[in-house]
Amino acid sequence: MPPYSGKPDRKTARSLADDRQSLRLRRFSMAALSAVVTFLMLGTLYMHGLMEGRTILGGTMAMGLGLAVFFIAFKRGWNLKAKDPSLTGPMMLLSAAVIFLLMFDSATARATMGAYLCVIMLFGVFRYPTVVLMKTAIIFLCVYAGMLGVLWLRGAPATDMAMDMGRLIVMACVLPLVAWVGGHINSLRNTLHDRKVFFQTIWDTCKEVVVVMDGEGLIRYTNPAMKTVFDRDPASMIGMHAGSLQPAHVDVTHRMLHAVQTLEGPGAKASFETEGVRADGTRLPLEITLSRAYLEGTDMVVAFLSDITKRKMAEDQIKHLAQHDPLTGLPNRAMMHERLAHALALAGRQQGAVWVLFLDFDRFKLINDSLGHKVGDIVLTTMAARMVEVCRETDTVARLGGDEFVMILSETRGGKLSESIIERLMAKLARPIRVNGHELLLTSSIGISVFPEDGATVDSLVEHADVAMYRAKQNGRNNFCFYTASMNDAAIARLELESDLRNALQRDEFRLHYQPQVDVASGDTVGAEALLRWQHPTKGLVPPAAFIPMAEETGLIVPIGAWVIRAACEQQRKWMNDGLPPMRISVNLSPRQFAETDLVETIQSILIETRIDPTYLELELTEGMLMSDVDLAEKRLAQLKRLGVHLSIDDFGTGYSSLAYLKRFPIDVLKIDRSFVKDLSNEDNSKAIVMAIITLAKAMKLHVVAEGVELLEQEEYLRKACCDRIQGYLVSAPLPALEFKENFLEKGALQAA
Repeated sequence: MPPYSGKPDRKTARSLADDRQSLRLRRFSMAALSAVVTFLMLGTLYMHGLMEGRTILGGTMAMGLGLAVFFIAFKRGWNLKAKDPSLTGPMMLLSAAVIFLLMFDSATARATMGAYLCVIMLFGVFRYPTVVLMKTAIIFLCVYAGMLGVLWLRGAPATDMAMDMGRLIVMACVLPLVAWVGGHINSLRNTLHDRKVFFQTIWDTCKEVVVVMDGEGLIRYTNPAMKTVFDRDPASMIGMHAGSLQPAHVDVTHRMLHAVQTLEGPGAKASFETEGVRADGTRLPLEITLSRAYLEGTDMVVAFLSDITKRKMAEDQIKHLAQHDPLTGLPNRAMMHERLAHALALAGRQQGAVWVLFLDFDRFKLINDSLGHKVGDIVLTTMAARMVEVCRETDTVARLGGDEFVMILSETRGGKLSESIIERLMAKLARPIRVNGHELLLTSSIGISVFPEDGATVDSLVEHADVAMYRAKQNGRNNFCFYTASMNDAAIARLELESDLRNALQRDEFRLHYQPQVDVASGDTVGAEALLRWQHPTKGLVPPAAFIPMAEETGLIVPIGAWVIRAACEQQRKWMNDGLPPMRISVNLSPRQFAETDLVETIQSILIETRIDPTYLELELTEGMLMSDVDLAEKRLAQLKRLGVHLSIDDFGTGYSSLAYLKRFPIDVLKIDRSFVKDLSNEDNSKAIVMAIITLAKAMKLHVVAEGVELLEQEEYLRKACCDRIQGYLVSAPLPALEFKENFLEKGALQAA
């Protein structure tokens, strides 16, 4: 396939169908010219008295009429509807018919026309395959033989007939050979033509720029993609140096040629990336693939130039996504590690300092839970923008995930790091945010670690800043705290305790202690509250305040709470199997446990398995749990009530105390918080509150239990106020199951609740 030379070509400008039709007209013109030459030869024979004029005139009119019809068919496109659009076969038949007509005139004419018949066959050689040409030759020979038979019957001279038979024998030998050779030539021609069209199509439509250079880097050929990619006319590039396609500061021509020289074996290639320059001077990234080729005995270099702008953009985008947070656009954890490592290396050489700030927003989860994650995302992007505004160009703000951010502040030669930066940051973050009609105030807790005092590695500094942030939250939130070594000890101890807590259930380390509830009027024990204790294998008895908040935070409170209910019911069943009368045992529910969708099913299965009457199980809930989602609380309490269990509100008076909602809940018991009971001896306000709670409970036909009763004066006031039951150290401290059984159950003081 001859490559594109840059010269305009009318055939390539037209469609393939028009191109082929034009070729057919040219072939027809050649056929018509041969017909003219034939009749000029016949005219010469007529002038020498070898042929009659009427014969030549009849043949001329027949051939002329046929050629006129063929010309009109080609011009109007009628031939395109035929199976053979070139109409070679019909033209051959017409020529043969005219020739056979003329051959009857004389022996000389037969000799001339026989030779011309071979010419016609040769014309067909360039159109038809071997089989068709062979059949045509046989038909021609049969017709020729038939014509000689007619002449012999008409009494043609024996000398002429002998010569005619000789010509017939020669034609019988020549025509099949010509047909066989012509068929192969035609097949080869068609194959070459199809390949030419195929490769020309690839050459013209290839989106990559193909440049063929000689050994000196001069461009010999290039394809039309040169216009698309480089905005340069392909014709104008012929003879120019390949270096003109690159910026002035880039010269890879010698590199290209050297790379090609090192290629060994067929199909070997080399590729690399570089820059190119368009006609207007703009640059574009290129990938060049090289190979060696030989053209007309000359060693050539074929270069495929691919515009990889889109690929580079995609790679940059993928790299950006891999290193940045998709929500805020800030560097993510991986890029933060990279930048912090760079800052530490620079600070180590310059003997400077680096501050690592671990920042977490206070109570951000409440925004997500109440207003939705879309609002939460807006808040995070706003806060991220504010952090970037406070930072200097040399600083880094990164988002680790959720509402956790890390800031890297590097000390510069022009100034030292100070706490004023942190104060300015906290003031910026504390400004109100307006989202969808809501004005949100969000504070932050920040932990700070300092290089090199608090660590020399990325992981240690981030970890220590995280520990300091946790201490800042413990200190009341909305502040910042620098890391100290003692914080790490506390954090390690907390992690160890959390790890032990996760295994406490499997190791059977939890215990239940029972604190009796006593009827104020009779002094009889009417129930007990089951209180959770953790018997640690090395730390001994761990108080609930040390591990219950941790269990809530980690979600372990859900399986632990289920264990408490099951253990209390199983203990109730053991006492009943020992012949002791049943009593009501109250168990505290945590907020996480109350929110579980399968809470009711879990309690129901426990009651069925332990064969405990639901009326002897009392579930204690706080006001905060109920008021956080009133509709859910009302639905869940109704489900629990249908099980038959008793429901009580613990620590009543310390929460919302909304009577409008309280009347919607199917509550059986109100428990007065110990903070009010503690001050009954010497504070009138507490007395008034306790009296109001008892009066409210009586009006709503609820039982009242006072917690934390430790003094006789407190018991006396509660008796006068008509409180139903008391619970506290005045009666007894929480006791293990065996001691509770011996001190309260076996003494016969137990009364039905």
